[in-house]
Amino acid sequence: MNTGLIAGVDIGGTHITASLVDPHTGSIVPGTLIRRAVQSQEAASVVIHAWALAIEAAYIHHPEANSHRRIGIAMPGPVDYEQGICYIKDQGKYDQLYGLNIKEMLAARLGILPEHIRMMNDALCFLKGEIAGGAARGCKSVLGLTLGTGLGSAWFHHNKVVDADLWRMPFKGLIAEDLLASRWFVQRYALQSGLELANTKALVEKLPEDPAIGEIFGEFAGHLADFLETVLPSHPADVVVIGGNIAKSYRLFLPALEIALQQRNINLPVRIATLGEDAHIVGAAANWA
Repeated sequence: MNTGLIAGVDIGGTHITASLVDPHTGSIVPGTLIRRAVQSQEAASVVIHAWALAIEAAYIHHPEANSHRRIGIAMPGPVDYEQGICYIKDQGKYDQLYGLNIKEMLAARLGILPEHIRMMNDALCFLKGEIAGGAARGCKSVLGLTLGTGLGSAWFHHNKVVDADLWRMPFKGLIAEDLLASRWFVQRYALQSGLELANTKALVEKLPEDPAIGEIFGEFAGHLADFLETVLPSHPADVVVIGGNIAKSYRLFLPALEIALQQRNINLPVRIATLGEDAHIVGAAANWA
């Protein structure tokens, strides 16, 4: 029996989250949400196996949907989303997938046809979800940023969501992602303290005992304000929506960001995403709508 349920999948640098989605309501099916850690620098076969296990787990309580599997995947780039070829390299994640057709590999592991998998940039899926029912609902023009292990960017303009592709934009002698992703926090703290931490979450957990971490978030707010000042002329928006793991620590940088934007005569609201990972999942599944 074809239930019409679609698997929405969010693949990040350290995790995979999968769930069945009801395309008629745009909502996650209760009891199907699966989140698992992924060792993204393992061999390609290990990574694909981990992805497949999570997707299969989402179907456990709805075996009737197995006969008509349709899967939408939100994933960071660079990826040829139509063909399914991964071009991620030197980003601290998924190096072993470079040049491989991950759509075909995953389809083979799941026992389905490659054309039953549709892939899209995770930032586009994130923004689609936030426009449909989150922080950007009702807005006519939106710049969406996902800040995590990488920098994702999407722009909603003239009723269409497109990949802004800002992660590799030249910025302060580097590229934007070098200053606006988790690795910047880790590197900046190591330079200041001599200590190496795994990620931004570990940094935040040390904040009570090391107030200097608050200064690092303030410095980050300055980078983000400079970035927005650079990109908004070519990507005009009524609102900026920020998601991703770094956004979970918004209390540490949002007030400073708002002040920095005012100092640059940029008067538009910056909102923190409200749907969390649900936005990526629902947006990915919407590729089959």
